[in-house]
Amino acid sequence: MGKRPVIGHSALTEYWRQRFDEKPAGELQGLQMAGDMVVVSYEVPGGIVQATLKFNDAGQIVRSQCGLSDVRNCL
Repeated sequence: MGKRPVIGHSALTEYWRQRFDEKPAGELQGLQMAGDMVVVSYEVPGGIVQATLKFNDAGQIVRSQCGLSDVRNCL
């Protein structure tokens, strides 16, 4: 399965709703800054997800990337 862009408020809302339905978020594993982005790591059934979020000056997410992380490389 390749990367697919999700654009727009409604599409992002549906994307995250589906992700949390499929793999409910568990315990927070990490939260840190990476330049002008925030990296959130959390447990899901079967692994750890890393979500990298970039915000604009108004505090809105303008770009995100997420996926299962190799536990050995998890933040």
